[in-house]
Parts: sequence; C-alpha cells; structure tokens
Amino acid sequence: SIQPFIYNEIFEPDSSLTGVKQRVRTNTFRFDNRIALLSIFKIGNIRLNPQINLNIYDQEMNSGLYSINRTGDSSYPADSLRNQLSWSKYSANISTEISYQTSKLNANLYFPVSYHLIRYRDKIKEKHNTLSRVYFDPSFSLRYSINSRFELKTNYGFYNGAGNLQNLYTGYILQDYRTLNRYDGNLFEYRGNGGEMNIAYKNVFKMFFSMIGLSTNYQKNNMLFGQNFNGIISQMSMIKKANASRYTSFTGSLSKGFDWKKLFIKLNYYYTHHTSEQLQQEEIIRYNGDANVVELSVNATPANRLLIAYKGTYGDNRIEIKHEQTLPIIRSLVNEFSLDVPLFKRFDLNCSYEHYYRNQTNGNKQFYLTDLALKYTLGNHSFILTWMYIFNTAYYITNNY
Repeated sequence: SIQPFIYNEIFEPDSSLTGVKQRVRTNTFRFDNRIALLSIFKIGNIRLNPQINLNIYDQEMNSGLYSINRTGDSSYPADSLRNQLSWSKYSANISTEISYQTSKLNANLYFPVSYHLIRYRDKIKEKHNTLSRVYFDPSFSLRYSINSRFELKTNYGFYNGAGNLQNLYTGYILQDYRTLNRYDGNLFEYRGNGGEMNIAYKNVFKMFFSMIGLSTNYQKNNMLFGQNFNGIISQMSMIKKANASRYTSFTGSLSKGFDWKKLFIKLNYYYTHHTSEQLQQEEIIRYNGDANVVELSVNATPANRLLIAYKGTYGDNRIEIKHEQTLPIIRSLVNEFSLDVPLFKRFDLNCSYEHYYRNQTNGNKQFYLTDLALKYTLGNHSFILTWMYIFNTAYYITNNY
C-alpha cells in the first residue's frame, strides 16, 4: 500500500482518494528431468556425452490495483488494473557434447536441439496465444595452459529464447511506488550470439597475478521496451518492433602480494560499451553508452589481529543519443576503509568508514557512513556491540542513466 495518492493517470479523478494498495499472487510449478550418459563413446582423448532434457514450467498470476479513499474503503479495480494470467512452457532437448582433453588443453563442442511449446492465456481480455519453436544453439569452450604461468580461456555460443509471464501482463502493476508496468500481451522473443576470451598470468612464488579479457554479445528482439515519464511516475511498456543491441566489454586486473606486513594490492579496470534502441516518450531513440570503472584495493596485517583494508572505486557513465545530444557524464567515487584493532586479550575494535561522491546532483553530492564495533571472543563464541551510522546520515541524492 502507498500513500499519498499520485496516480491520476490511471484512476478516475477523485479528490477523496488518499492512496493505493496492490495485491499480487503468483503460483509456479516446475518439473525438470535430465538423462545424461557420460563418455558413451571414446576414442583417445575425444569423448562423446549425449543428454536428454524434458521440462515443464507452469505459472499463474492474479493481481489487482485498488484505490483507497479517506474512509479506508477500496474500490474494485477496472480491467486495466487487473490481471488473471496463465503461462505454460513445455520443452524437450537433445544435445551432444564432444570434448577433447589433454594435460594442457580442454576443448568442448556443444550441439543442442530443443523444441519449445509456450501457451499463454489472459482471462480478462480473453486472449490466447501459442508459440511453437525449434532452436539450435551450438557453442564451444576452450581452456589452454600455455605453460605453468599462462592460461587462455575462450567460449562462444548462439542462443534463442522467449519471455515469460513477467513481460506479458496487460493490466498495470506497481513495480515500486513510482514505476508502473504493463505490456501488450505479445510474446517476447530474442536470439543472439556472444562469447568471451581472457588470458591470465600467475607467478605464485612472487605473488603476482594478472588477467585481461574481452567479451561481446549481439542480440535481436521482436519487441521494443519503452518508458514514459509523467512527473516522478515512470511507465514501462513494450511494443512489437524488431530491434537489436550490441554489448562489448574489456576487463583487466593486476595484483601483487608482499611478505612485508602481509601486504596485498589489487587493481581492476572495466570498460563497457553498448548500443541499443529504446522507446522514450513514444519516440524511438538509438543510443550509445560507455562506462569505465577503476577499483583499487589494499589489505595489510601489520601485527597480529591488526587488520587494515581499503577499497576505492571510481566510475564514469556517459550516454550519447544519436542525432540529439551527448548527456553530461556522471562520475562517482566510493572510498571504503576498515580497521581492526586488538584492545585486550579477548577484545577487538572494528572501525569502518565509507565515503560516497557523485556529480550531476543538486547538493548532497557526497555523504559519509561510519560504524564502530566492539567484539568480545570467548572460546568459539563472539559477542559484538555495534554503533552504526555515527554521523546520522539520513538524506542524500544520487542519479544514474
């Protein structure tokens, strides 16, 4: 239930309304079966592993969104605010995995063929829909130990699928107090392909580790998701329109350990780029998004029971709407510090400090959280007294694209 009332867009105007309440009930039944024969066929290092899957997935959902007046009475919801849905999926899968293994190489080819039958019923709109599909989703994976220090991993595959009950309902549902969702009742289908590759280096004796990785994904959809804003209310929807999205990411990490004070330092970097279409205010827009994240963590144990830990995270997020504009970059910074100090034989003190900063906000760009904890250890038991939110931070502003 939510108060005050802020949903004039979906209810008849009435000054006596003070809020809304929502009831949602879902029932789910799953029946999954798998039969696998391991190494039914083997020649040297090549193995053949067949598998059969038979699955049933059944869901029902009933929901209602009710308005509340000053006397506490609630009205019976209109059809646009109700859902009575049933969704069933029957699938059969036959697959064969071909693997090749040596002391340095592990390669796998996967050839699954599956049949899917989906039935959907909207009892309020008296709408029935059936989807029957045969999918072929081959994939492969490879792991190769170049030597004792370098290792290469890669995988690539194709996939197909269809949505479920969560994007089929046609009556409004409050996802949270400011987000209203409803869709057109058409089955969401998608297909795509993607994979990743990374190479890792390790030197255990020098406590040095590193890794670089690249991943990509391309997906085509038959539905386009949209979002309309009206004040603070966001309305999600979906229309029938073919569209595609692309995603690429790069990852790198370095870490080094030192005997001195058991010091360990780790640096991570992440970059992602995505391109897709979206429906905004009834208009189709195409946008590019880029994000960078840098993480630095330091841990040390200068003395017995004295632990020091720090983690800093910097990120920036930028969006470019084609033929329109480049939106301002959102930058964020998070600093986390923790200190464990031994006080007496059985007593330890823990202090944690967190600092958050984000630009593109009107005031309250940064805030702090600090906790103190006193721990007493007796045998296998620990008793902890914690003082949380010492600065009494109760208000801040954040944002994201």
